[in-house]
Amino acid sequence: MSTDEKIAEIANLIENMLKKNGKFLSLDYSKICFDFINEDTIKRYSKLIQSFRHSSTESISEREFFTKEQKIFLIDFGLTILKAIHVLLTDK
Repeated sequence: MSTDEKIAEIANLIENMLKKNGKFLSLDYSKICFDFINEDTIKRYSKLIQSFRHSSTESISEREFFTKEQKIFLIDFGLTILKAIHVLLTDK
C-alpha cells in the first residue's frame, strides 16, 4: 500500500470506529492519552488528512503539499489515534 493509501485507510477507519447512527462518539481520551490526544486533536487530524479520502483533482493536488516525512508522521500518529480509540471502545 502506498503512503497515500495508508492515510486514506486511517481516515476511513477513524470515521468508521467513531461514527455511530450518524453521530460521532465522545470518548474520554484522557484515560490513556494524558491529554496528548483529545476530540479536538482528532478533528484537526481528520480535517488535515481529508484530501486523502477523495480522488478529485483538487484533493490530489492538496496531497502534493505534504512531504514524504510528513506523510510518514501522519501514518504513525494515525495508528496511535486508532489504538487509543480501539482501547477505549473495547473498555466500554
